[in-house]
Amino acid sequence: MTKSIKHWEQWFLDHRADEIAVLAFESCRVLLRKGSMTAEDVHHIPVKNPSVRGALMKQLKRMELVTKTAIVEGSTKQSHGHAMYKWRLINPQLARELINRCEQLLIPAQKPSSEKQMELL
Repeated sequence: MTKSIKHWEQWFLDHRADEIAVLAFESCRVLLRKGSMTAEDVHHIPVKNPSVRGALMKQLKRMELVTKTAIVEGSTKQSHGHAMYKWRLINPQLARELINRCEQLLIPAQKPSSEKQMELL
């Protein structure tokens, strides 16, 4: 699969665009800030279908934006200690492009509003 934004946009439109945009926006922000992430980093974002979280990460991997680095034990009450992947950012420029594209697609009420969420490197 290609790493282009156009391919991502088609995938985005074929699925639940509103949920994917919010998750992609926040996932890219976390990755840029921390360099890596697990599903717990975006678990606070409500979704109608939890499988969209995994679908997003698989797509980001196909785009060569992230790579799996480890399997870690969940640490939050919601994860019940289940194993999950830790993802490492490998293409910061593409992450920035996705953030910019998601900002254009999200309505203002969906954009992260806290100072912690707005922090970028």
